[in-house]
Amino acid sequence: MLTPLGTPEDLARLKQERDEADRAYNEALTALDHAIMRVRELPPPPPPYDEFQITPLNQRWDVLAAKPAGRGGWAGCCSRSSFPISGRCCISGGGPAPE
Repeated sequence: MLTPLGTPEDLARLKQERDEADRAYNEALTALDHAIMRVRELPPPPPPYDEFQITPLNQRWDVLAAKPAGRGGWAGCCSRSSFPISGRCCISGGGPAPE
């Protein structure tokens, strides 16, 4: 006659199956840990900048000195650049861009 928990043979079989599943799971986790733990060798650092070319470029390229003409600041620059695309000014509330 069967009990609510099963026969002793069923319980032994279920315990053995659970132990086998636990062992397989632990082996898979161990393999994953070993795969993740491998540290790769770092690539060599990039070569240093060529000061012969970089220094003159940095001296000639002054971003702060270049201000857009016309309406002040970057808002004017944005409205002048977006007006031809949208047909209206995106900065000043939707009217046409100032000339």
